[in-house]
Parts: sequence; C-alpha cells; structure tokens
Amino acid sequence: MGSKFSRLPEREGTTVIFEQETVVGGVEAFHQKWYDGSIASDSFIFSCADIGEMSESELDRLVRSSPLVREGSEIVLEKSDGFCRVDFNRKKV
Repeated sequence: MGSKFSRLPEREGTTVIFEQETVVGGVEAFHQKWYDGSIASDSFIFSCADIGEMSESELDRLVRSSPLVREGSEIVLEKSDGFCRVDFNRKKV
C-alpha cells in the first residue's frame, strides 16, 4: 500500500496527530487523525482509482461500515489530486 499514499495533498494549517494505512470495507485507505486549531477529526483517504464511480451515498455507507466511525457522525467528502478525503467524527475543540 505504501507508495499509493506517498503523495497525499496536505491541508494548510492542519496538524496530523496519527496516520496509518488501513483497509475499509475491502478498499485500501489511509486513516488520519488531525487538528486544525478549532476542529479535531478523523479522515479516511482513498485513491479515486480505487473507489471508481462510487456514488456519495455508496461512499458514505463504505465509511460508516468502519467501527471507527461514531454513530450519527457527520460525513464530509472532498476530492482533489486523485484522492477522496472523507472526514468523520468531527468535533469543535
């Protein structure tokens, strides 16, 4: 998995607390915990090539299949540079 996630786009002003390659519902992903000064959150980052033409609702179900996602968590999707970042467990701090 390593090389696939070696060129992830960085978020300006964000501190990554934890990161690890993982698999979510059979799809390779990169898990990050991060903090930006006012929000703490988790993200799964997928290669767009791996999720293909998956709809937003299918991607939502995929992410929610992980035991890391708290029940009722808001899911925020963002695609850029060949990756799809899905934020979850967001909380103001």
